[in-house]
Amino acid sequence: MKFIRYEYMSRKGRITNRGLYKALQDDIGNGGTAIRSYLDRLEIALSRYIALREPDDASWSSQAVEIKDSLLAFRRFGFESSMPLLLAAFATWNHTQATRFVETVAAWSVRALMAGTLGGGVAEETFCNAAVAVAQGSAKDGNAVRLLMTSLVPDDAIFREAFVHYGTITTTRAKYILARIERQFLLSQGITPDGMPDWSSKAVTIDHITARGSKRTSFASQDDFEKFGLMKEKLQNMTLLERTLNGDLEDKPFDSKTSSYRESAFALTKKIGDFETFDFAAADARLNELADLAVLAWPL
Repeated sequence: MKFIRYEYMSRKGRITNRGLYKALQDDIGNGGTAIRSYLDRLEIALSRYIALREPDDASWSSQAVEIKDSLLAFRRFGFESSMPLLLAAFATWNHTQATRFVETVAAWSVRALMAGTLGGGVAEETFCNAAVAVAQGSAKDGNAVRLLMTSLVPDDAIFREAFVHYGTITTTRAKYILARIERQFLLSQGITPDGMPDWSSKAVTIDHITARGSKRTSFASQDDFEKFGLMKEKLQNMTLLERTLNGDLEDKPFDSKTSSYRESAFALTKKIGDFETFDFAAADARLNELADLAVLAWPL
């Protein structure tokens, strides 16, 4: 039912589950020819839908790693509302153009998620309206679609502010976020990111820089301990680290971790290894560096 609804919305606009049956009756029409035409279109769309939900699908084998990363983001963050737009792009544009658009839509979705505009029917309505524009030919590329997304996708200043104030995040989602920022950091240094470890593999973990199990005695005051409680599951306190380096590192104090950080293949993790301490000021500075890179990692 979900896929059939997405396929309909990729051509006709948003419809509720309740209204779908009647809408399909009107859309398909009567007679064997009309039904066969609809089923043929549905079969093609289904193959695209399955591929979009499976980063390891054979159709992506020749694509850049960024596409796989974006598809993994759709899975890890549950970016479902954009599916009609992606189906419309693959049905209307050439394959190369539509494939590149996957990364664009992932960037928009990350921005909207952090700005708090992605949830609910409004986001789905916006994506579906854009899908219809693509299907009908009035939006011929990503730039044209972007003009239809201004109510949903924040600009650089709003996104950066939202990133800085974003709340707690799971480690599986943090791996994607930090890996994309790592890639952007390398590019900003003129370094090719091709040699990065595969962040999505089990060989890469998230380490909490200040151990999330830290006790009250590790802090100068109760206020600092409570402040840490609010920070410990946020991005500024997380870093990518190879499992072979992590070991039993998670619950150790910061000064016991720096040598392992310096051995990491992740450049941003290696930088942390040079810190003398990781206090709140250092965490804030790191967060601001991550935010600056995020604006570039997920462009408009």
